[in-house]
Amino acid sequence: MSVAQPTESPFDHDRYFTFTVNEETYNGSIHFLTKYDRKPDFVEVLRNSFFRDKTYGDNRADWHRNTTSFYAWVKAHMLRLAWDCREEFLCYFLRSFPNICRDFGFPVTHDRDTSGAPSQSRLWEMWNKEFTDVQREFVRTATEEALEFAREQGIPAPDPVFRPEERDITSKRSEQRLVAEKTKEVWQQAKPFVTDTFYLKRAENTVVHENAFWEQHAYMGMRENMYAQSGQHSFYIDSQRDRTPSASNHRYQIGKLTIEEMRSMLHETTRMLIARARHNSELVGKLWAAIDITKGNPWTGKIERDEDDNIAEDWILGYKDGEVYYQWATIQIIGYDIPLVLDAIPVKRGMKRADIVDSLLRERT
Repeated sequence: MSVAQPTESPFDHDRYFTFTVNEETYNGSIHFLTKYDRKPDFVEVLRNSFFRDKTYGDNRADWHRNTTSFYAWVKAHMLRLAWDCREEFLCYFLRSFPNICRDFGFPVTHDRDTSGAPSQSRLWEMWNKEFTDVQREFVRTATEEALEFAREQGIPAPDPVFRPEERDITSKRSEQRLVAEKTKEVWQQAKPFVTDTFYLKRAENTVVHENAFWEQHAYMGMRENMYAQSGQHSFYIDSQRDRTPSASNHRYQIGKLTIEEMRSMLHETTRMLIARARHNSELVGKLWAAIDITKGNPWTGKIERDEDDNIAEDWILGYKDGEVYYQWATIQIIGYDIPLVLDAIPVKRGMKRADIVDSLLRERT
């Protein structure tokens, strides 16, 4: 539960809260700076979070306290709780990103130093053996506050799944699990066709397999409010690949492809998918197709305007809700569990509906 906060603070945001253990109430707080070096995600929020000196009875040996801050362990387990992952995954992530490990407070000296990263067994011991009930409850509550702060700032944040017994989240979580399961099922069927026809324009001395880009793209695209910056971390954990594209590299490589190239790859993929389906006696007989215009998430970046304050961007369009969006027109086969998108084109300012329909029908007939 959040409580009132002082008016003067060196931080950009302060969150003061109370939590209860064995009918005794404790005060706590977490503080944030918001001058991020990159597009923020929840990891970035934790890197820029701070605590007061209160440790709720940190009784570790002096050499432990002098080597690793109590709050380094707090941040690590806040991330574990927010991601709903095991210590094994958390250890793997922190060792793979020493700069994040260092910013959390572990004794890491440079971006390639993993000697100070916590081991899986030590992470487990801290939470299950050394943290007291009060400290564990402080970490849980601080995690809730950090997640709530991130959402208030419009920063993608994981769902609060670490206290299911206290939350009415059954329907939402069930829906998300269904989407995840269906995504995995569809991707396993489509992956051979996608990786055979989709390509990137990269140099020959690459270290990340091309398939990882398309798998990561599908992973993020099927999840609500997931972007390259936050999705890259989630995909890295879930896929357990040794190497995955960074957020900036993912955006850069995908951005080098033209609209015509993307449409051509999509056409070839759907042609192969339809051929396979018909070979299996599917997608035969009378089929229903639908043309629709869909929008992405509201655009919150800089918008170029003319002297009359009208939007001058060709691809960023207004909508009836007052927001502006990138919009796409699609033609897809409907009537199945998951629609099969045959073609998609971005909608440009001034395009007539008849021209959009003609373009989609011309390419798919």
